[in-house]
Amino acid sequence: MLDGNPRNQALLAIASAINGYCKNHDTCSEEMEIQDPLRKILAFLGTSCKLSKYGDQDLTRAIFALKAIGNAGRLPLENDDRNFQLLRKCFQDKTNPIEGRLAAVDAFRRMPCHHYEQKPMIDLYKDMKEQTEIRVMAYLISMKCPNRELIEAVKDTLYTDAVNQGTILSLFNLFSNLVN
Repeated sequence: MLDGNPRNQALLAIASAINGYCKNHDTCSEEMEIQDPLRKILAFLGTSCKLSKYGDQDLTRAIFALKAIGNAGRLPLENDDRNFQLLRKCFQDKTNPIEGRLAAVDAFRRMPCHHYEQKPMIDLYKDMKEQTEIRVMAYLISMKCPNRELIEAVKDTLYTDAVNQGTILSLFNLFSNLVN
């Protein structure tokens, strides 16, 4: 179903099916029927995730691939570290369009905390020069796996980020909703 030129919606549907299947099968990530479509989805990002160099159609396909990775909540097992590095390149490259960078950050939304290094996401949140949407998304993904480093980063950022009231207001609203 992913051979040739699959429809963008097919990427999302297959990835969602993978996530649903894997919820009930602990060893699903080792199965070829899971690994093969994950490899094909990841291949739409190329080797460097230079989304700024893509044409409109390829950019749209790459964004759908990133959303599909988020739906699946996993990456292919082989070259695991390299696969995570590729996703990091997608959100760290400031020449990439914001839609692609946001999709790359959001691709981590279903991934187990122990599967990836959280520091790049925390660094993205702490970067005062970064676009607010990217910082808020990085914060939300990071809060899925809170740790001492993240809590310290949030505290420090709230004290020093007086210029960026949008981020502070978003965090305040989130904390208020959690308390209520």
